[in-house]
Amino acid sequence: TTEIYTLSLHDALPISVIKSIKVSAVTEEDVNLLAAKHPELMSLDLSFGPRTGLVQGSWVMLKYLKITRHAQVFRETPLCEIKTEVLKSLWLEDCLPVDLDKFLVVQQNLVCLKLIGCRLGEDGSQIKGICESLTKLETLDLSKNPDLTDEGVEILADSRLSTSLRSLCLTATGITGTAIGSLCKFRNLHTLAVASNKFADEGLAEYLKGQGDIMRNIRVMNISNIKMTDHGVEMLLKCSRGSRISTSARTSSSQTRLLRASQAKLLV
Repeated sequence: TTEIYTLSLHDALPISVIKSIKVSAVTEEDVNLLAAKHPELMSLDLSFGPRTGLVQGSWVMLKYLKITRHAQVFRETPLCEIKTEVLKSLWLEDCLPVDLDKFLVVQQNLVCLKLIGCRLGEDGSQIKGICESLTKLETLDLSKNPDLTDEGVEILADSRLSTSLRSLCLTATGITGTAIGSLCKFRNLHTLAVASNKFADEGLAEYLKGQGDIMRNIRVMNISNIKMTDHGVEMLLKCSRGSRISTSARTSSSQTRLLRASQAKLLV
């Protein structure tokens, strides 16, 4: 049985049952202590304090790792000092993973990757690293990376991730309606989130015209807070029949009527 602890690392912990630990305001000393006392951990959720720098440790059985930094203290987060090769899920938030490509090379079992607010660069180098290293990835969350543009999405779409991904989140990035062409290449997506982006109608007609229900597999789509006309929403709906569309109160009344009249299930 997995037991989850959210407490000070200096408290007494029953080593025989520890499989998952969540620690807030963690320091470098805490992580070193954790690695020494609990190398058997399978799930680790660390929320770093503002002064925490290098993080290192070895967990041979670790399958889930989440690292969150203080949003107002954005610091580099080297990953290669964290030793694990059976990781299934990696979640980084408000971090700067300076050696992400090197770390991912040895994470061949990774099925879920979340890089939220990690300042992914415009050059696409980190995106290329994701595409080249991970063959089993099913869930990818790149939200809150405003420098991620249509070109970055195109790199993803032209890789083998176009067939392996089941869930893709691009909320609050720098993509536009032009990215629709690349998104159409993800043939097996079940969930797609493009909320809070600078979507506009340009490019939609070019990519969607004559292509039918190219997004027919999508079950849930989040288009909250995007700037599209009624015509743009209508075109998007034509290629996502049967999807559950997540919208928000900022959606215009006419667009809401379109969504309700469609075959999509509206999630407000």
